[in-house]
Amino acid sequence: MEDPRDIKSDDDELAKLTADEQDSVLKAIEKQKQELLEKHEAKRRKREAKQKQAAINEVQRSPSPVKSIRSNDQQHSIKPKNLNQDLLKANDPQSRSDASSEGTTSYFINSLNEHQNKVQDDREEARKLMASRIYTFDSDLACEPFTVDEKEYFSGKQISKRYLTHDALSRFLEDKKVLRIPKLFAKVCPPTFEEPRYPNWIIIGVLSKKSVPKGTSDKRSKFMTLTLTDFKMTVDIHMFGDSVEKYIKLRVGDIIAVLNPQIYIWKPDQQGIIRSFSLSIKHSYDCIMEIARARDFGTCQSLKKDGNVCGTPIDISIEDCCSFHKELRIRKTAGKRMELNGSFNMRSPTKNGRKQQFLMGGMDNKGNVKNSTIIEDRYAPKVDRQSKSMVYFSNPNAGKAFFDDSFQNPDILKNLEEKKRKRQEQKKERELKAKMMRLGEKPTVVKESMSQADKDLLLKKKALTGTAFPGQSVKAIGYDPTSKPHVKGILGSDELFDKNDESLNELLSITSKKTINLGLSKEERAKRAEQKAQATKMWKRLQEKERIRKENIGKIDLDSGSNSSDSDSDFEVKTDGKKDAYLKFKQSQNK
Repeated sequence: MEDPRDIKSDDDELAKLTADEQDSVLKAIEKQKQELLEKHEAKRRKREAKQKQAAINEVQRSPSPVKSIRSNDQQHSIKPKNLNQDLLKANDPQSRSDASSEGTTSYFINSLNEHQNKVQDDREEARKLMASRIYTFDSDLACEPFTVDEKEYFSGKQISKRYLTHDALSRFLEDKKVLRIPKLFAKVCPPTFEEPRYPNWIIIGVLSKKSVPKGTSDKRSKFMTLTLTDFKMTVDIHMFGDSVEKYIKLRVGDIIAVLNPQIYIWKPDQQGIIRSFSLSIKHSYDCIMEIARARDFGTCQSLKKDGNVCGTPIDISIEDCCSFHKELRIRKTAGKRMELNGSFNMRSPTKNGRKQQFLMGGMDNKGNVKNSTIIEDRYAPKVDRQSKSMVYFSNPNAGKAFFDDSFQNPDILKNLEEKKRKRQEQKKERELKAKMMRLGEKPTVVKESMSQADKDLLLKKKALTGTAFPGQSVKAIGYDPTSKPHVKGILGSDELFDKNDESLNELLSITSKKTINLGLSKEERAKRAEQKAQATKMWKRLQEKERIRKENIGKIDLDSGSNSSDSDSDFEVKTDGKKDAYLKFKQSQNK
């Protein structure tokens, strides 16, 4: 078994960076060199200007002439020189502009000519590239697939089945630039994301994912997305129009080659930065070639939090899961080992015994994070000063509600809305179920033949209910002369049937209710409350009468005591009308 930590030397020519990949680096170095030269020239000019200004401010005395024996002719030929005048003339901006005007104009003209020539050369190069570009593969490359166990040269992957022979593929790709996914990202880079400058170029990789065809926003055509991978990097290819139906049967796990796709630049994000690019195919030419079947292609079978399979493409010869789940597995294993689970744990920074948290600010135009700071974590476990115990919060919302009385937990509101919706659905389901049960339990009416007695009774009812006078005439006369007083007796059975129907309907309405109250009805409770109120009122009235009676009896006793005589036979009790009324009421109650 090979050790994955060993450093392998890759002699694959397609995996190496060629001189083409260094174009952008050389341009950047040349630009830096030009900037440094300009800075150096500016410093030199500034230094010369300072030296000239210092010479004007302080002019040194000219040295004494060397005494020598000269002839009179030579002495008369020497003219005195005014140094101040020469320095002023040298530092005069007008004189300098006159002297350098010719050079400045020529420099601008030369720069303009160079720029125009460069633009013209770029246009000519682009025209030549487009003139020699092709958009379809040859149809002579098709052959019967055969089983192999080798390494495919252009993709660098192990294959188990070939759809094209290596010789035929090499002959077709000899005048085309083959780009693997890493080299494509090296060529098409920000900020311009320009297309590779090749007449014909091919992107090659393993097809790892294929989306379901969908309709575009204008509903005029369909689109589909293919994903190419080399088990480390991925690139998407968006297909539109007739190409969707042509390449919908491509198999996941095959090595394919795409000829001259278009560069599809992503839309800028909120910061106005273009993050990456994709490829697109909008024509219906034969621009995709199936080369072989990748032997080591597989997908990560680990489960995500939602219970679905991960599905990330992996190389099954060196790994059994993706890098993310491999990291999770390492963390779980490290947590079980005592030597890796000691007293040294990753902790947040503390200040004055309180935990801190790092907050990242927004992004600037260059994609860098700004205004980052470390503040106290309000929701971290902390010691309560009064109870001397630790205070924990199950989630940040609970902590916010603890510190802010006006805070409303959005999770609670969401749960309430969800419960309300479920209750409404359950209510509708119960109503529908009850309705279906009522319809299913409804008895089937079977029309039976009527007996002769029933037919005679029906004829009698029709004869009795018939009238000889219309309604207006009966109203004018005042009564119906043809009315039959014994009709009610004959039609009594109908009234009995109607009463039975009402009772059955009432019973059906009671049994169809979800909750049946076996207590008193509202009418019965109201009736009993009214009776109770009347009884209470009558009882109070009787108590009042009894009190008045007792008072009257006491007064009579006092009067009889003061007017008493020796004769007991003359004792009389005077009563009033109220007492008689009370006695009559008691007698009626006893009856």
